Amino acid sequence: MIAINSIITFLIVIIYDLLIKDFNLLPQFLILYYSLSCSLLFLSLQLHLLFTKDIQNHKKYKDRLLNETIQAKHNQQVHAK
Repeated sequence: MIAINSIITFLIVIIYDLLIKDFNLLPQFLILYYSLSCSLLFLSLQLHLLFTKDIQNHKKYKDRLLNETIQAKHNQQVHAK
């Protein structure tokens, strides 16, 4: 995410150098830059929360599957005796 933000910042600086200096659009440029930065930050936070939740759900599923496997082996041993 940091790499994407760096690339966007680089592109915005190039746009600023090429266009905005000539037309005196600095306030609009800053609004655009900060809105893009906030959007990227919000998107990265959402993705982080989504992946964290997926990892937690996967761990719960693995733990449940392991417990069921242990219980099934225990039941087989009890019935074998």
